[in-house]
Amino acid sequence: MKNLKKFAVVVLCLAVLCGVSEAVEFAQYAVDIVNLVNAERRKARLGDLAIDNELMAATALRARELESAFSHNRPDGRSYDTVLREFNVRPYNAWGENILYNQSNNPADAMQQWMDSSGHRANILSGNFTHIGVGIHQSEDITYVVQIFVGR
Repeated sequence: MKNLKKFAVVVLCLAVLCGVSEAVEFAQYAVDIVNLVNAERRKARLGDLAIDNELMAATALRARELESAFSHNRPDGRSYDTVLREFNVRPYNAWGENILYNQSNNPADAMQQWMDSSGHRANILSGNFTHIGVGIHQSEDITYVVQIFVGR
């Protein structure tokens, strides 16, 4: 029941930002990414990351921003972490962001690309992080995916 409630919150956040038709598909993609992240963390004997509703909303916005500025800086030039304050993500003592774009709409492909990159892999397997948000945005044949991690 707890996972169903979290899934419903993810769908609602996405519905507000991108419309109902995409919301269910993107929410499932996000949940799949979280499950893949936690599977990798378990292999490394690390604890699972918890889904954070405010992070989910923040990453949904970040994913949309990537279409105009594929960078850890936001389209207005500010650092990605400013989105944490905008969505009232508190408290946190560690944070990190993974971004990705590809032509595959497959969560396993996205996860493999991150795991093949030492910096992205380090974020996924960091013991400093306890919570995660995942955002997805699709524009034509490109899928933009964002993970934001925080430690509490």
